[in-house]
Amino acid sequence: MTQLLDAPASATQAGTAHSRSHPARRSHSTLIVFLAACSVYLVAAWQLAIEHHAIVGDAMARVANGFYVLFSRDQHLAAVGFVWNPLPSFAALPLLSLSSWFPALRTQAFAGN
Repeated sequence: MTQLLDAPASATQAGTAHSRSHPARRSHSTLIVFLAACSVYLVAAWQLAIEHHAIVGDAMARVANGFYVLFSRDQHLAAVGFVWNPLPSFAALPLLSLSSWFPALRTQAFAGN
């Protein structure tokens, strides 16, 4: 017990330095897990939407609403409509912005799935 009380200050500072580096390590591993899960999800979505043409019921409507926001003559967020929850349509907007390079994002409702 006395050894613990008489420990030099450098030993306690080393312990705090180790605890400071731990959150960075945790965020790095969290990023790896997120990227792995995201890639598995995108591969599964590609298989279902593009290769097997399985589209979720209102995915085409979400893609159309997002398309109206980004590519209509009068571009505004209210074009998404508010009949149902607009959040799924807003979530498709980043993918729909890439649809000029990957047309399947809008033509086969991949962005909505």
